[in-house]
Amino acid sequence: MFRQNKATAMAVYFLRLSPDHQLNDLTLMKLMVISERMCMAQTTSLITGSQFYSMQNGPVLSDVLSLMKGKTTSPLWSQCIEFVPHIGQDSPSNHCVLKQDMDVTEWLSDFEIELIDKVWHEHGGKEKWTLVNLTHTFPEWDETCASTKSSAPISLETIFEHGLSEPHSTAVERAQEIEYFEAVSA
Repeated sequence: MFRQNKATAMAVYFLRLSPDHQLNDLTLMKLMVISERMCMAQTTSLITGSQFYSMQNGPVLSDVLSLMKGKTTSPLWSQCIEFVPHIGQDSPSNHCVLKQDMDVTEWLSDFEIELIDKVWHEHGGKEKWTLVNLTHTFPEWDETCASTKSSAPISLETIFEHGLSEPHSTAVERAQEIEYFEAVSA
């Protein structure tokens, strides 16, 4: 189950840490994907509950992408974050801007904040294409999406088995555990 407010809190936290409180949309997405994967690896749970998808520029959190692009609305996201599209030559590329800060501790646990901090310190200073190339190395990413400019869902089982190198039976068990708790909390 997608948790819009937790996704907003995560994005706000990254934007708060960034220079001028703005990040290229690809950069923000990749930081969020890395955080969600790390959370899965360490706790067998999700922060945002968003579904992973393979796309041209690597894995994304599909529900977060819908929020960013305005295809899904969230009062908290709209209040805190503005998506600024690229409008042509001599304008910046797509990026997200922090419009209004928020108390992220209302939505994120201490563990989640520490995890996001760790991701920021390791990857926050990287260029967007460096992050895209990094996520292209994630074994769960379907590289055919790059050449076909298509998208394909990535199962939690695939992330555990191929991306996090869990044995098949463990990957199935951990994916089912997340799916169970996501369904129960819905």
